[in-house]
Amino acid sequence: MAYLSLYRRWRSSNFTEVLGQPHVTETLMGAIKEDRLSHAYLFAGPRGTGKTSTARILAKALNCERGVSAEPCGECTRCREIAEGSSLDVLELDAASHTSVDDVREIRERIPYATAGGGRKVYIIDEAHQLSNPAFNALLKMLEEPPGHVIFVLCTTEVHRVPATVVSRCQRFEFRRLTGETLTEHLKHVAAAEKMEADDDAIALIVRHARGSARDALSLLDQAAGVAQGRISRSTILEILGEAPEDVLLDLAEAIASEDILGVFAKVEELVELGWDPRQLLVQLLEEFRALFLAHRGVTDAAVDPEHAERRRSLSVRFTSAHLEWVLQSLADAQADMRLSTHPRLTLEVALARSSNLEVRETQTVVARLERLERALLHGSAAAAPTPAVATSPAPEPAKTSEPATKKVAASKPAPAPKAAPAVAQVDGTIEQQWEAVLEAIGAVSRVTHTNLREGWVIDVNEERVLVGFEKAFHADTLSKRPEHVERLTSVFAQVFGRKLRFEAEIRPGGRGDAPAATEVSEPTAIDLVRSGLGAEVVEEVSRN
Repeated sequence: MAYLSLYRRWRSSNFTEVLGQPHVTETLMGAIKEDRLSHAYLFAGPRGTGKTSTARILAKALNCERGVSAEPCGECTRCREIAEGSSLDVLELDAASHTSVDDVREIRERIPYATAGGGRKVYIIDEAHQLSNPAFNALLKMLEEPPGHVIFVLCTTEVHRVPATVVSRCQRFEFRRLTGETLTEHLKHVAAAEKMEADDDAIALIVRHARGSARDALSLLDQAAGVAQGRISRSTILEILGEAPEDVLLDLAEAIASEDILGVFAKVEELVELGWDPRQLLVQLLEEFRALFLAHRGVTDAAVDPEHAERRRSLSVRFTSAHLEWVLQSLADAQADMRLSTHPRLTLEVALARSSNLEVRETQTVVARLERLERALLHGSAAAAPTPAVATSPAPEPAKTSEPATKKVAASKPAPAPKAAPAVAQVDGTIEQQWEAVLEAIGAVSRVTHTNLREGWVIDVNEERVLVGFEKAFHADTLSKRPEHVERLTSVFAQVFGRKLRFEAEIRPGGRGDAPAATEVSEPTAIDLVRSGLGAEVVEEVSRN
């Protein structure tokens, strides 16, 4: 007989064996006992949490030769046929490979016929979210009013892709990720039953990598059993996963803590030469710095290797909280950028260089503080200091001084409030005249906004928006994505055009011509960054021969 993988051999055969889903199994068992079954169910949740297995168990419970029961025998002919996938009354449709409307029509044609064994017909549609829209439309009427002997079970890992009209016709059950404790206990039980020897730290690593999926955990254990020579160790699992050892990650973390950029690059070069994948290395670094972040606050993460807990704790003390937050943010941004990057190693190196250079973070912090201060001044929140309360007791006799009394009074006056932006009258001229008025008004409010806005030109004005063209995407993104700029532009537009208009930007790399919008975002130059961040102006351009 051909070898049967662990996850198939240890698939749940009754409701009590389903791991970590009591809220689903107990509800279904109660519905079977009280004969309150729905005509359609939707099982949603992460992969490897028991959705399809539960659907098969439900089919067994309704078709068992010993009668409808919440505890099917699993030994009769019908139960064995359902378990083997050969039952004529239980049809499993893989929506990933049967997405067309014709596949659903085939189901509709078979529905009116009675069951072969006199029980219930159960249609299990796996990965239901991959059905096409016409297929979903063809399924709607069957889901709403199927014959009494038919039950639908839709299983999906992406329930947000299932139309709301389909979801509303089903009883929905959410399957949860399995806890680490549940998976650990299950793996130890399977290993003992299969006569495997596995270290506790190896099982802990399998559980961490499985991320709540019993199927992934058993598949990895099965693979490790075939590779290991005798006992399954943590090093065996690391070799299978292609992950770097914790010592290497902590060496990189030490270089980042010391702001040793050259040391970081040398370590990355060494790892790449040894064959480590930059993407996998980035994922591990995120987990390692999360552990350092928790260790810095005295929290021990049970999901990481306890062998290196002491070194991790001592290393976390060398970081400040702000530095760890900066590193985690840099690595998280790199992970998002790496999905579309053709040079993952470069993306990783740039992220680590930013993590090792606190000057970059401090510069960004200064720019953010300047913008907050400018915003506060604009709205008048940075008003004069509050007037002190009037004393109820007599004031002490002032000391003798040669300064005139008028100077004392003047010095004690509170600082005047910042001058508000001047009101702008509505302009009824041409679009160009109105645009000049907009630039002038923005210049009186904010130099930063004005510096970016004057790089563009007005394309069109209608009843809802002002469309402005830009040659570089940097200026358009700066004005569109920062709320303080959007607020200033909206306010000035309302004064100049006499109605509330929104700001829209369009990229035209050809300048003021009719060139199409750019599909690529150009990188800002150093001059662009200085002009946007500090409101600087170019005084003179000098070409170097």
